[in-house]
Amino acid sequence: MADTGNHAIRMISPSGKVSTIAGTGEAGFFDGYVKEGVTFSSPSGVTVWRDWRDNRDGRIVLFVADTGNHRIRKISGNVMIEKETGEKSMINVTVECFSGNCDKHPQAGFSDGDKTQCRFDSPIGIIASSRGDIFITDTNNHLIRMVDLFGSAITLAGKKVLSEVNRSGKRLEGCPDPCLTGAQGHEDGDLQKAKFTFPTGVALMPDESSLLVTNRHFLRRVDLKKKLVKTVAGGNGESERDGQGLQASFNKPNDVSITSDGFVYLVDSTSCRIKRAVEPRYFVPTISCSDTVSNVFRPSGCSSYDAKIDEHGFKVTSQSGNTFYNFRYRNFTDVDIGEDFIGRGIKDCVGSPPRNELDKLRWNESTLVIDDNNTNVREDPNEGSLLIVACLPNCNNTDVIYGVKFFSGDNAKNQTVHYNDNSSICIAAKHAGLLLEHDENPVLINVILQRSMSVFNESIYFYYSRIDGEKRVYSFPETNQYFSLTAASNDMIVQTISGPPTTLRGESCGYGDSFPAQDAKVRTIINLKYRSI
Repeated sequence: MADTGNHAIRMISPSGKVSTIAGTGEAGFFDGYVKEGVTFSSPSGVTVWRDWRDNRDGRIVLFVADTGNHRIRKISGNVMIEKETGEKSMINVTVECFSGNCDKHPQAGFSDGDKTQCRFDSPIGIIASSRGDIFITDTNNHLIRMVDLFGSAITLAGKKVLSEVNRSGKRLEGCPDPCLTGAQGHEDGDLQKAKFTFPTGVALMPDESSLLVTNRHFLRRVDLKKKLVKTVAGGNGESERDGQGLQASFNKPNDVSITSDGFVYLVDSTSCRIKRAVEPRYFVPTISCSDTVSNVFRPSGCSSYDAKIDEHGFKVTSQSGNTFYNFRYRNFTDVDIGEDFIGRGIKDCVGSPPRNELDKLRWNESTLVIDDNNTNVREDPNEGSLLIVACLPNCNNTDVIYGVKFFSGDNAKNQTVHYNDNSSICIAAKHAGLLLEHDENPVLINVILQRSMSVFNESIYFYYSRIDGEKRVYSFPETNQYFSLTAASNDMIVQTISGPPTTLRGESCGYGDSFPAQDAKVRTIINLKYRSI
């Protein structure tokens, strides 16, 4: 890890033992053997290039984004394992300048070229590929850079423009003609035309086909094969909302890490939370052709991670896995609590399964009476909740579904169908045209819950249907719950997994361990990496 304020690189063993690999605790730029007193200046990122277990002589290589020195440093040494304890330590450690104005005094700037010619301006994020290419967020240049095994740097992504003067209004000293820098902004597209604003964290996807970059309040993908940059999460400016794709928002995420199974973790620094971003295919359940909503929906409050953790009885997020509670009503603001509070209230778990998942009145009605007659806890209903499921396309076409249909205006094509909970979700999806005969893989489906009182307020008629024909009737099994269906997106789903909600009488940032993790507190996390040496 990079101990930024102590200007040192340190290692924490699985047992919690902390040892300093390199650095004296004082800022500087001295290279050589660690025992001679090598120094760093506010290092921010560390990456492991070669795993010692795959290296017969036990040699390991680390690369460091030495932010204050505006260069990339290389640490190499042997890993020693203590026989009695199994603890790891590094010996014979050396540090050298690997890239960035290496034969001169450290200086901020920008240029591509070999290790002595290239220059960086406050690099922060760093990650190495399996073959040794090093990807760097050149933060103050607003660029993504790549360094090869010889220390030569190129600009991988970001638009370059002429830079006549530096931030102090003076021409950059030693800047080669034409003097260039990165163009600040937010723009997706071709690698050379995309724009970034102070990119910080960087991670490499397990198949090494693309990078993920934290960039101000966004998570961006740099596709190395298609040569494109795309914003994959974050779209509401500076905020703290969980959600999918551009519906999610961040508050200055500083770093990103990816596990070997494709789960993405971010440190949302200003909000003091850890967030997870996952492509739906990794965790959305594939349901059977006979599954109904009651089979696959867990009401808020029936999970250990839904504990009441602030004075309003609110949890940190309105999301749990593939379920978004009260999703339809999230764009409301409370005078006391603020925006996006609906869905974070705890709903009592009243049986297994509950008699009716939507048994409480609307969140914005005057009465708070629920099934247990408890009126002193503010709760949300589950109406408008969205859950994402995957349906197999080969469901039986003869199964019966039940529902209601109403029209928007006079146009018969503008119709919405609400299926009731006696209907199979996947059969209903086939009836809605979301599952096609030629589909081979599971298809992602959005299921939006609606209680009967809301449905019956519309101009409707009842019907039941087999997929191969529709018959109008006026009665079917009773239910208090309905659902509508839409095609689901493949965009990443972002969810808070650690850190409490912001409360009126306290700060969300702080220090405190806890289980569940959503009751813990952290403060200004800078770096997050998943890798073992």
